[in-house]
Amino acid sequence: MVLLGLLIVYIGSRLAGGLDAYGQLLLSAWPTLLVWRLALYVLLTVLWVGRLRQQVVRWLRQDEDGGVEGYARLRRLEWAALAFVVLLEIYNLNAAWGQA
Repeated sequence: MVLLGLLIVYIGSRLAGGLDAYGQLLLSAWPTLLVWRLALYVLLTVLWVGRLRQQVVRWLRQDEDGGVEGYARLRRLEWAALAFVVLLEIYNLNAAWGQA
């Protein structure tokens, strides 16, 4: 994942004419990128809540304890993922507003 990120920065900076130009390009595109990320989050949430979560809960019910422990872990994982995304977007907004 890190290598992919470095490759994207390398290609982007080469196409933009340097790291400073690439940074300015990203700064000017941050509202569009925010909308893109929010749309991606909505799509993933709809897929998770609409279909995948039901299958996971059904699978958890087959455990020896009826899925009680697994369901509790699933809830903690969902909250942790939500907190991670919220903190990541707060950081991104703070970084973008700090440079505007």
